[in-house]
Amino acid sequence: MRQFGAILFGVLGAFVLGALLFNFVLMPRLVRHAQTVPVPAVEGLSRQAAEQACARAGLRLQEEDRRHSDTLPADHVVAQSPAAGAAVKPGRTVRVTISMGQERVLVPALRGMTVRQAELALENAHLTRGRVAEVHSGSVGPMVRASRPGFGAEAALGDSVDLLVATGDATDDYLMPSFLGQDLGDVRALAESRGFRIGRVTYRAARGVYPGTVLEQQPLRGSLVRRGDAIDLVVSTPD
Repeated sequence: MRQFGAILFGVLGAFVLGALLFNFVLMPRLVRHAQTVPVPAVEGLSRQAAEQACARAGLRLQEEDRRHSDTLPADHVVAQSPAAGAAVKPGRTVRVTISMGQERVLVPALRGMTVRQAELALENAHLTRGRVAEVHSGSVGPMVRASRPGFGAEAALGDSVDLLVATGDATDDYLMPSFLGQDLGDVRALAESRGFRIGRVTYRAARGVYPGTVLEQQPLRGSLVRRGDAIDLVVSTPD
């Protein structure tokens, strides 16, 4: 009987020990082995925000590649694997592709080109022609005098570049003198000798002023004028 009791006690002890091992060792491992978590959506997030989202889900983030992106700024997630919502085991790695921002190119040298030549140079650099401003300058033209952004500046693919074009028909600029109080005949001779035209002449009575005296002028004194411009005058008539 004693021997039988010892055997029974040993069997019961082994059973209890096995149950304890199963409940506290094997069962947690089996549960953890079967547990999964959903992969968070990290596309479009900054790398730091993506790492935080993965950490909260018990996952790790690993950069796998980098590439340019037209829509996402630098250091943001362009793509991820596994996809958002996929069920994975805790501790797994989420591989991501990080944006390098928009691809940049250098603005080519455009000075001295015709507008068409500049358009082709911009096209070869994957840029486009923007606004064209003209200035009456130079003796040969039209030619590109400058661009914005300028030569050597960085621009994103597809950006536009504005052009300043010299028309090649330069004219000299003058400051309009005052003709007030002078005789119309003298003013006409002086203006025409300088390449200007007398435009509309209006007569008005004025006391104490010799007939044919200039009373008003347009453009006014100090205005910027060019050869060929017309000068309108108001001239006195006899009392």
